[in-house]
Amino acid sequence: MRTDKLKKQRQELIRNLIQKYKLRKQEELAVHVKQGGYKATQTTISRDLVEMGVYKASGIYTLPMDENHPDHFRQEMEKTLHHVLKAGPHMLVLKTDLGGAPKLSVHVEKQNWKEVVGVLAGDDTVFVAFHSSKDMEAVYNRLVDFVQS
Repeated sequence: MRTDKLKKQRQELIRNLIQKYKLRKQEELAVHVKQGGYKATQTTISRDLVEMGVYKASGIYTLPMDENHPDHFRQEMEKTLHHVLKAGPHMLVLKTDLGGAPKLSVHVEKQNWKEVVGVLAGDDTVFVAFHSSKDMEAVYNRLVDFVQS
């Protein structure tokens, strides 16, 4: 059987295992994958998890949601947003991992929040500008919830 087909089947098994069990460690996942009939090293499983967009939420492996899913924004914010800082009365600074800011800025823009005037992203920083300090506070409170969850 071709390697690509095996990889696809292994990743489908991993997806099913993550949905079925609350897995916290790659070693646990590796055991299940081997029980499913696939030879896979921890390195292979680690690569699969990255390719599949799997991340940990509350210490449990979690699958990414489809972008059209209603909870997709919340999931992306919880995964990507690390700090929300006030930068004066009309601006917020959002901090992410290196490379996370462009994607985060797109998610913020897709919300079409009436309070937001504009969004600008660097590599790990997003600036969000507002009409007023009241608007800034409203969005600040929304975003802080994602960092604290």
